[in-house]
Amino acid sequence: MKVLLAQKLREFRKRRGLTQEQLAEAMGVTVGAVSKWESGSSTPDISIILELADFFETSVDVLLGYTQQSASLEDSVCRLRDLRIQKDYAVAFREAEKALQRFPNNFQVVYECARIYQLSGLENHDTVALTRCQELYRRSLELISQNEDREISPVSIYIAMANAMHSAGDKEGALKLLKEYNVEGVNNAEIGTILAKEQETSQESLTYLTRALLNAETALLQFSVGYANACLHLNRPAQSLEFNQLLYQFIQGFKEPGKMSYLDKAQVILLLLNAFACTQLGDRERTKEYLRQARQLALRFDAAPSYGLEHHKFITPQRDAAAYDDFGPTAMEGVEVQLKDNESDYPGLWALWEEVCHEEA
Repeated sequence: MKVLLAQKLREFRKRRGLTQEQLAEAMGVTVGAVSKWESGSSTPDISIILELADFFETSVDVLLGYTQQSASLEDSVCRLRDLRIQKDYAVAFREAEKALQRFPNNFQVVYECARIYQLSGLENHDTVALTRCQELYRRSLELISQNEDREISPVSIYIAMANAMHSAGDKEGALKLLKEYNVEGVNNAEIGTILAKEQETSQESLTYLTRALLNAETALLQFSVGYANACLHLNRPAQSLEFNQLLYQFIQGFKEPGKMSYLDKAQVILLLLNAFACTQLGDRERTKEYLRQARQLALRFDAAPSYGLEHHKFITPQRDAAAYDDFGPTAMEGVEVQLKDNESDYPGLWALWEEVCHEEA
């Protein structure tokens, strides 16, 4: 095992914004004693360790930085994870309670057990399991300093707790947590869905759902650009082309016929990505056609650019809402900058663009 008391004391003290003098005063010891504890040159008595754990509102093992290093712990976590994936909940519950008895203060065990109870509660409408999972999530928050998984954070745990509350019928509790931990709008869709169940909150629901839709569109466009680059680097242009065509049609469905909006600029980006893919496929005519479409749409957009939401279907108007991008000040500038920047990777593409421009002139 490892004991990291000196390091943990410094972490907890600094997290509280305390000086060594302030901690010494709170514990009724000298500043020198605290300094020695934090340097590792001496260790406080067990009674002081208990007081410190209580003062920092944590457990003794967390304060000590104790981590179980045995293979049995790893085996238990793997076993719990496998049972969760297999949805063998009856066995999973027994194994979970055994693991919690053996490793009550291990973050991985507590968190994995919480997930087992949550998923079982969700799928089987089991409020007892959902209540148990909330207890375990709260316990995992006390042990969060042990966590080494970057995809797990206090925010993600609070969101999981909110989901469990909602599944158990505690709408108000779920909404409170989801709104409190709605980082970057990650909970907008769920908040909107919950609010939509009641007539008196339907308007508020549409506000959250609108934000969720806009975030989803942005994420899909970012995915498309990243996916295209990855596929083109791996010489898989057909995969990029297929997804971009699908997203193009998806975006088309959100546009008001005959009206320009920022969605048109998003489609210009997709058309340009398609041109890159067709170049890699060696299809000159299709490359030229995508460049032609990109140019025509870019010119139409630049003639009457619109970054508001007024011509976006299914959207509740948002005060002072506008779309932003880093493609370029205008759609045409964005196209030409991208073509020039990628000229070495796609030789001949710029010449083809000039050919299209002369045709259209």
